[in-house]
Amino acid sequence: MCISCTIKQMLLQTSKSPSASL
Repeated sequence: MCISCTIKQMLLQTSKSPSASL
């Protein structure tokens, strides 16, 4: 996987679950 894709996924996950945001 590309770093860009990973960051995008992480941002999407954070947007979905703000509690997971560190």
